[in-house]
Amino acid sequence: MKLISAKKPYAPAPYEPSHAEAVQLLSKGECPPHLQINFLKWLINDVCRTTDQSYRPDSDRDTVFAEGKRYVGNTLIKMGRLIPSNIVGGSEEHG
Repeated sequence: MKLISAKKPYAPAPYEPSHAEAVQLLSKGECPPHLQINFLKWLINDVCRTTDQSYRPDSDRDTVFAEGKRYVGNTLIKMGRLIPSNIVGGSEEHG
């Protein structure tokens, strides 16, 4: 079996049993706060690699893949900072 370098943007993020438990409990609406916080930190930092550079000098495809992951992480961070009562009419238009 060929191992994928952890530096590759498509390499799976390392995970723990608590991450699987959090996803399963979230899907049922039963996840305790400490697991929710741990899961969100893992998702933003380890899965999305939000603070990593997305540029990969040897592969445009790897760069695009990494930037897609960062986009998801940055969107999650943005949602955590918005004031829900200030949102009018749904998502922003991008043009």
